[in-house]
Amino acid sequence: MNQKVFSDGLKRLRAEKGYTTEQIVAMLGVSPACVYRWEYKNTLSDSMFNEFLNKNF
Repeated sequence: MNQKVFSDGLKRLRAEKGYTTEQIVAMLGVSPACVYRWEYKNTLSDSMFNEFLNKNF
C-alpha cells in the first residue's frame, strides 16, 4: 500500500464511520500527532492501519 492510498483510506473510513481523531487515538493507542501524520503528512504504517481495519471494519 502506498502512502497516498493509506492517507486517503484512513480519512475516508474515519468519515464514513463518524470517528473523531480522539476515537482513533484511543482505539489504536497512538498519539494524536501520529494520526495527524497518517492523514496529512502521508506517513505510512501498514501494521497500525491493518490493526485498525481488523478491529473496526
